[in-house]
Amino acid sequence: MTFQKREKAVLPHIVAGTNSLGYPQRRNFVSLPFKKYRFKKYYDLYSVMERVYYRLSHRSSYYFLNTFNDFGLQSAPFFHFFNTISFGKKPWLTTFETDLPRWGDFVSVKKAERAIRALAGSDCKAIIAISESTAAHQRARMDKYYSSYKDALYSKMQILHPPQALCVKEYGLKKLDSDYITFTLVGNELFTKGGREVLRVFDRLLEKKMSVKLHIVSGFEYGDYATKSTVDDVTEAVRITAKYPENIFRHSQLPNVKVLELLNLSHIGILTSWADTYGYSVLEAQASGCPVITTNVRALPEINDADAGWVIPVPVNSLGDALCITPEERKKFSDLLTEQLYIVIKDIIDNPAQIETKGKKSIERIVKFHNPEDCAERLEKIYDLILAVGS
Repeated sequence: MTFQKREKAVLPHIVAGTNSLGYPQRRNFVSLPFKKYRFKKYYDLYSVMERVYYRLSHRSSYYFLNTFNDFGLQSAPFFHFFNTISFGKKPWLTTFETDLPRWGDFVSVKKAERAIRALAGSDCKAIIAISESTAAHQRARMDKYYSSYKDALYSKMQILHPPQALCVKEYGLKKLDSDYITFTLVGNELFTKGGREVLRVFDRLLEKKMSVKLHIVSGFEYGDYATKSTVDDVTEAVRITAKYPENIFRHSQLPNVKVLELLNLSHIGILTSWADTYGYSVLEAQASGCPVITTNVRALPEINDADAGWVIPVPVNSLGDALCITPEERKKFSDLLTEQLYIVIKDIIDNPAQIETKGKKSIERIVKFHNPEDCAERLEKIYDLILAVGS
C-alpha cells in the first residue's frame, strides 16, 4: 500500500479519533492525504477487555474489537472507525467491509439490535461501505432482521472504495522479464485465495514446459471455512512448489514495499478467491500495471473486469458469496475454477499482447476510481459537516 505524499497543511490539523491504527484503518482512511485532519488512537474500556480476553483465551473477540465507548472523556471532536460500533457521546462514523455490527455469530439478533439502534441514532453521522457488495450485505441484514431501522441507516450509508496510489505511473516503466510471463498471488490463507487450484494449473503448464513463473506471497494455513482445506492440501502444495524450484517461488511473508517491488517485476496478478470481502491486493497489482485474474466473488467484479483483467465466473449466490457449503459444492467450485483458470492462462501465453493492453487499462482504472486525493476530499466533506453541526 502506498499513498501520495501529503501536501503541507496551511492550518493546524484537526485531530480526529479512532480505536485502532491497524491495516484496515490505514488502508481506508488514516493514511489518506488529508489537508485538515489527522488521526489519533484512543483507548477505552473495550480495548482493555480485549487485551484481557486475548491473554486468557489466546484469541481475539470480535465484540470487544469492534465496540467503543469512551463515555465522552476523550478530547477528539469526532471518531472514525472500521467495523466498529460506538456507544460513546461524541459524533462518529464507521467504515465497514461486510455488515454491521461485526460482532461474530455468538451475538444474537436481539442483542445486536443495540448496535443497530446506535447506527440509526443521531450520534452516528455516516456509514461507509467499501463496496456495493458490502452495502448489499447490510441491506440484506436489515431487510431480514431490522426493517424498522432501514430508512435511518440507508440515509447515512454511502459507498467509498478504498484508495490506492499508483505504484508505476505508466506501463513502460515496469521491469519485466522477456523470457517468462510472471504471475504473482498475494494474500493470507493461500487456499481461500484459490492457491490450491493455481498450483494445480501451474503444475499442468510447467509439465508442458510453458515459459511461466509464479510467485506466491502467503502462508500454507489450512482448515478455512470456505475451502475446508486439509493437511493433504498443504502436502500437495508443498510437493508442487518443490517440483519447480526455478519457476515457483513462495514467500511466507514480505513487507509491503517488497510486495510492490515484486508486482513491478510481474506481468499478471492472481486473486482467484473463494472468499474475500474486498481484495486489496487486486488494487496494488493494478496500480503496478499488472492486470489481474480474479473470480466474481463479492466485490471482485466491482474492481476488475474484462477490459482491465480476467474474471472467472464461479457459482455464487445473489450477494456474490461463493456457493461452497457442501462437499459437492466445494468440488464443483474447485473443478470449475481449475479448468477456467487453465484456459485463461493458456490464452494469455498464446496471445501475450493482451497483457500490456490490460495492464494500461488497470492503471487507468486505479486513477479513475481509487485516487487517494479524491477519497480524502470526500471524507473531509463528511468531517466538515460533522464539525459544522457540532459547533
